[in-house]
Amino acid sequence: YIVEILISNNQQPSEDFLNFVTTSKAKNKIRSYLRAEQREQSKKLGKELLSAVFDERNLSFEKFQKNSSDVDKLVKTAKESGLDDILIGIGYGKINAQDIVEKVYPSDADADKKSDETVLKRIKNQSTSRKPGSSNDGILVSGMENMLVNFAKCCRPLPGDDIVGYITQGKGVSIHRESCPRALDLDPARRIDVSWSDAEKKASHVAFIRVETHDRQGMLAEVTAAISGVGANIRKADIQLTNNLMGYLNFEISVKGLEQLQQVIAKLEMLSGVVEVTRLSESNQ
Repeated sequence: YIVEILISNNQQPSEDFLNFVTTSKAKNKIRSYLRAEQREQSKKLGKELLSAVFDERNLSFEKFQKNSSDVDKLVKTAKESGLDDILIGIGYGKINAQDIVEKVYPSDADADKKSDETVLKRIKNQSTSRKPGSSNDGILVSGMENMLVNFAKCCRPLPGDDIVGYITQGKGVSIHRESCPRALDLDPARRIDVSWSDAEKKASHVAFIRVETHDRQGMLAEVTAAISGVGANIRKADIQLTNNLMGYLNFEISVKGLEQLQQVIAKLEMLSGVVEVTRLSESNQ
């Protein structure tokens, strides 16, 4: 075979490249590039947003950047390691530009924050707002209140799974299993600590399993009875039979969490005729 390799100085890798490269070295290089690109885009957006806040307060962002003491104060307020990290955090939506600028350059209207009237008002607001540790929250997001969260379909986390959150622009916090391969493609700067609340542990969650069995009479009845026997509910089922007398039973079930799913899998693996039970990230139906 003769292979012609076309090169271009303008060509850049995209996320689609991860679908066909085979070596770990190539994948790591692509992931590293994509993360760097994400960070650069977020840094640019963060700079625009922070500069806009300075403009609203009739302050010069250019002069601020040249004043090392003010920059250090902003960095300390934001609890970051440098100005670039602040800009990236603002771009991702992890840091509120208005809040940190207000702390460094308080406005005249807020100069009297310690007055009795202001203190009483603040206490009243705190008593009526939801707290990050409230049991009404499905997922507890470290340091952020009332955050919109969504469960990643690529790994379908359940209560009991070790989880991690990633800030997504316009979509709040995306919750992944810590072992999710897709999470490796995300910029660590977007990562935020998350945990399951007691309320979420009591709620029903969707899980997908595939049961590989020998094809014999009564097999489906035994499998469905085993699933129901540990308190899980079957939402959908799809049965596929092969020419070599094997059956593939795909189920969408409702469980309380990882522990109950593990009970389902253990019960199924004890059945005569069951070859393998696999937890799936999404439905194969």
